[in-house]
Amino acid sequence: MSRGLTNKKAAIIISNYNGLTDTKKCLDSLVKSSFKDFFVVVVDDCSGDKDVICNLVELYDSLDIVCLETDRNKGFAGANNLGIKKALEYKPEYIILLNNDTVVYEDTIGQLLNLSDEDRIIGPKILKMDDPSLIYSAGGQFDKELYYPKNIGYNEKNSDEFSKIKECDYLSFCCVSMPAKVFSEVGYLDEDFYMYCEDVDYCQRLKAKGYKVVYEPMVKLLHKDGGSSSSLGDKALYYSVRNECIIRERYVEGGDDINERLYYEYRRSDFRQKFKFKKDYNAIKAYEAYRDFYRKDVYICTTTYHFLITAIKACLNMNKPKLILSSKGLFDQKIVARIKASNLFSSVDVYDNLDDFNAKLDYSASFFAKHKDMQRQLDSVVKWKHNCNYEYFLYNDVSIMGKWLNSHGIKYNLIEDGLDCYKQKAFLGLNYNDSKLRRFINQTFNVGFYCFGQSKYTKEIEVNSIEGILLNAKAPVYELPRKELFARLTKSDIEKLLGIYLDKNEYNEVKEILESIKGETASLLLTQPLFEDSITSRENEIKFYKDIVEKFAEGKLVIKPHPRDTVDYTKVFDDVIVINNPRLPAELLGYISDSCFKKVITWSSTAINNISYAEEKVFLGMDYIKTYIEGDTGFESLWPGLKYI
Repeated sequence: MSRGLTNKKAAIIISNYNGLTDTKKCLDSLVKSSFKDFFVVVVDDCSGDKDVICNLVELYDSLDIVCLETDRNKGFAGANNLGIKKALEYKPEYIILLNNDTVVYEDTIGQLLNLSDEDRIIGPKILKMDDPSLIYSAGGQFDKELYYPKNIGYNEKNSDEFSKIKECDYLSFCCVSMPAKVFSEVGYLDEDFYMYCEDVDYCQRLKAKGYKVVYEPMVKLLHKDGGSSSSLGDKALYYSVRNECIIRERYVEGGDDINERLYYEYRRSDFRQKFKFKKDYNAIKAYEAYRDFYRKDVYICTTTYHFLITAIKACLNMNKPKLILSSKGLFDQKIVARIKASNLFSSVDVYDNLDDFNAKLDYSASFFAKHKDMQRQLDSVVKWKHNCNYEYFLYNDVSIMGKWLNSHGIKYNLIEDGLDCYKQKAFLGLNYNDSKLRRFINQTFNVGFYCFGQSKYTKEIEVNSIEGILLNAKAPVYELPRKELFARLTKSDIEKLLGIYLDKNEYNEVKEILESIKGETASLLLTQPLFEDSITSRENEIKFYKDIVEKFAEGKLVIKPHPRDTVDYTKVFDDVIVINNPRLPAELLGYISDSCFKKVITWSSTAINNISYAEEKVFLGMDYIKTYIEGDTGFESLWPGLKYI
């Protein structure tokens, strides 16, 4: 860098996604700028250009440049947010967002900053690069009928009509200047938009805070129409349509009615496309956007493991799902508050299971009466308004929400409850021993509840690995390896997940425990709630874990109890270290410290295959504990007829 960056007049943020040629042209034009009191932050949005982008500092030694790269493709809003946050470290007065497919004139930056002040944001007259006599944008406004955002003057001749200063509905963030202080008052660009309409959204938020949004025709620059999105194809059209729906919903009175009307129009159009030889793929892609806008994924979690997988999916998904936590006591108020604050979900609802739900049923009644009574009781507990556009995902359809969905005949997607649980001969379903006739009658008339792939309302079943599974379910089974999900997490995703499960003090306590075993031989025992789940007595449970430790553990003993395991292991073992954060998933321990255990031991934990911080993994499995407590009536009644399904 040729000069220091601190306290310059402005920082210019440029994001790049496979647009190196355009980015260089933009930087070439900035080199010629008559105004020099600025620095540039170039953010490569995880594109194929990142290696070259990192060398721009040397290529443009006459500019003060900072080069960054995102850890995954975040779109225009995410890439610019990263650049803005970096730029604010150097305390500029103004932030200028500039598309990489623009070319500025010598006086563009100087004029833009001369006209800027503390209570407004400024946008220039943007001309088309291939024909500068035509307007690309002279500010932005909402269409008066359908309220979609459109650039004023687009493709019209540059004339006196577009030479007047005026306040607008919004400005194109192709180029805009704003005081640096707005980001502490208004926040950053909404990354849910990914691309398109993030400028429309941000301008409405600025106006709500009292800022003016002003078009300044004295300032001009050139823009390559479609340049920054040309490499995105259908993706660009999809997000353009979807994000227009979001803008109407947020800021337009009656916007929901307009969205609904357009949705049904495009749905009819999509149906007609099926019978056309020459299809309108733009109409098809537009319908997909409307359909996905209306479709809301609803995830139902009854354990902290369920929530972990759901939260990972939410980190990797642009559309925020709804979340239902349906488990008594596993999600305390602090964790629920942190889940809501994480901004991963569009809404968070909490329902408690009824521990004695089945005991309340009148089993002497007929099947139909029993079913009617169960549905009535379910409706008294689950005050959830079903929407035909909801797509439900749950891990355990024996849960109260699973029973509720079944009782109302609502279809849902089933996610494997635990890692490879079908291969481990667990969760076989409670209705396997029914006669074929009884199952036929019950399923046909929706009497009783068929779970774990047996319900006729199960649409699909997601498993960690499809190999070796013999699942006699009507629903199709597909594979989504958990390791693949974890591998896609970024550093910021991990920080967000840890921030949900642990506060700062809790994080430091767990880190201190993990750091204490560095360089030493240590074993980690992951327990399961044998007594709480009615598998065996408390005495047998303690004896079972004592024998496991004696037989398999080496060195220091660290125990991480299951969330439902209430044993005080400090009274069971001498010189034991207990991680007293049972809700923290064992998979996340490896992200807190780089300590490594000699062994990780469990008989049934779903976490072990996703653990990378152990030299050896000891998985005992269902057969081991069945042999160990053979004849225990509690165990036999819970797991009838152990076999592959």
